[in-house]
Amino acid sequence: MARFPANVVRMVREGIDVLINRQPRIFYAYSSRASDSDSLTYIATVAILMLLVDMLLSGFGGGAVNFLSRFVNELFGFYIFAILSFYIAKQRGGIGDQEQLVYTFALFYIPIRVLFWLISWLFVIRPFAVGLPLGLIMTVLEAVLLIYYGQLAIQGVMAIRDRREGWVVVGAALMTIFVIRALFSGGAFM
Repeated sequence: MARFPANVVRMVREGIDVLINRQPRIFYAYSSRASDSDSLTYIATVAILMLLVDMLLSGFGGGAVNFLSRFVNELFGFYIFAILSFYIAKQRGGIGDQEQLVYTFALFYIPIRVLFWLISWLFVIRPFAVGLPLGLIMTVLEAVLLIYYGQLAIQGVMAIRDRREGWVVVGAALMTIFVIRALFSGGAFM
């Protein structure tokens, strides 16, 4: 039986903790365990699992090129979001470390992405009629959660105490990601 790497299992537990205990000090505590290799392993493992399930449920549509393209897009999307947030926070007086911020961003980013991925599959499998475009609602809700948890991580790791500054930092980074994804995906935001 295949086993997940211990660092992935640990990061899943830490991710659940930061989602439940929404406090900057929790992000700060986990930032001391930061490792670029752990962050990359966690993100890559979850992205591959999501893409494999997508391929199985959709009948292997698109093949290897589509799989690789979506995998790279998921990794770049995360890293651009985290690193842009880091540099914007630095410009606004943040004092934290990039490795620590990327690590703590992975703790909330991956569970939120997985949650919305699962919800999107539920709506594909069990469609129902609603008055508003469901994809847009899901994208906005996901963005709000990413911004909320991102500003908590910014406060905890980058020592930016003004909550509004945290919202500005993460909001600006996320809007940049939306524009980049729209440019490279033919208009789709997430």
